[in-house]
Amino acid sequence: SVQRANEIGLAAESFRRDLAIEWLGYELTTWPDRCTIVAHVNSRLGAQGATTFLTGNRRAWDFSMEVWGSNERVLDSVLPHEVTHTVFATHFGRRLPRWADEGACTTVEDVSERRKHDKLLVRFLKSGRSIAFHQLFAIQEYPDDILPLYSQGYSLSRFLIEQQGKRAFVKFMER
Repeated sequence: SVQRANEIGLAAESFRRDLAIEWLGYELTTWPDRCTIVAHVNSRLGAQGATTFLTGNRRAWDFSMEVWGSNERVLDSVLPHEVTHTVFATHFGRRLPRWADEGACTTVEDVSERRKHDKLLVRFLKSGRSIAFHQLFAIQEYPDDILPLYSQGYSLSRFLIEQQGKRAFVKFMER
């Protein structure tokens, strides 16, 4: 509906401002082009999203986003997660390592989604489905078995953020 589209668009703009300040300490400038957001909202859909963009010459552009889930999960988890990808891409002008990008973006999701990753992490570690750190750090593209990347990236990012905060995490990633 038009009302839902407006709600999602306004929420995305608000998240873009607030999350940039939270992570970077400053508000991002306006992009020259709009970010298209395609939303699939249905209470039977699992929460997930995808954001694409181009990078080069230390900048990112041509952002596009697709989100799936219940209205509640889109607004409290998927949208802030995906918008954080755009904040990082705009700031860094490049892609972050997958573990850091997905892990840090997961830290802004609703507590219910973060708890799922905590439980999955334990399951992956106990079952041998986890990824060794040296492999996790080297991942450039998404593996076929993607959930361990998210859970382990979230755990590691959360640990680093808990040490000195989100802005220190960004400084670490800059180095």
